[in-house]
Amino acid sequence: MPITIAPPVGNPVIGPFVAISLDSEPPQVVPPGSTWELFVNTTVEVGPGQTIWTATAPATGQQLTHILFSQKGPATSARNTSVVPKQGDTMRITAELRNGATVLDTGQVDVPWDTQGNQWEIPYETSTQSSGLTPTQASQLEEVHGQTFLSRTIDQLTLHEITNGPTGAPVGFNFEGWAWGVIVRLTAVPGDAEPQTPDGDYWVRTLAVVRIYRGVDLWLRVPIHTSSKIIPFAEENVLVGVSALTPTQWALQLSLQAWFGPGVEGQIFWMNFP
Repeated sequence: MPITIAPPVGNPVIGPFVAISLDSEPPQVVPPGSTWELFVNTTVEVGPGQTIWTATAPATGQQLTHILFSQKGPATSARNTSVVPKQGDTMRITAELRNGATVLDTGQVDVPWDTQGNQWEIPYETSTQSSGLTPTQASQLEEVHGQTFLSRTIDQLTLHEITNGPTGAPVGFNFEGWAWGVIVRLTAVPGDAEPQTPDGDYWVRTLAVVRIYRGVDLWLRVPIHTSSKIIPFAEENVLVGVSALTPTQWALQLSLQAWFGPGVEGQIFWMNFP
């Protein structure tokens, strides 16, 4: 009895990533080492019959499900990309169940071609040849992933001191490139300034002020009321990771100005990646 070849029920078409089911009947013992051989060809009605897909898969039973154009699974397959069927072209699917040179069962069916097929459910392929992307597209996707994936965490930030040790003098600094932010660490607070909170580390009085400019315009003004303060430039909430794209999006012409209150001294550090 011939092999039953079944495209999807309710949508009897063949196309990219459509599942083809093969069923050999009546029941028989499939000898070890047997294989399924699958061929998808154009028909004479369309033009000279040409093979667009071949696949060989181990036969471990009397049924097989194979996804057209997929390189996943145990099957060895090949695609002829020089032949591009049009919507509605009649395609011929031929299947054989073989054990070496012996043909155990065969089957054949003609079905229309659907150019869309099942592409909205394309499985993720692990090789660029089977991903459905051209080499250029694969390279572009890899580049976008590399730039947007959160590949660096704030644990990797390094410190570069802007001040030269503790100082109470005004501080001015022009950033040479991308900066994640700055840290202000106070080293001296006058005795008449007492912290007003149970943790002993918050002063109502403003002990220092940091101002960030872009060009001549004030961008960020941060008063310092604690013994240390991290000032992230991107945002005030906690950002634990950044992508490789972040530095390329950063504003240039950034500068810093800082003032310490009477009797207050401290150090300022510039934070960026090495």
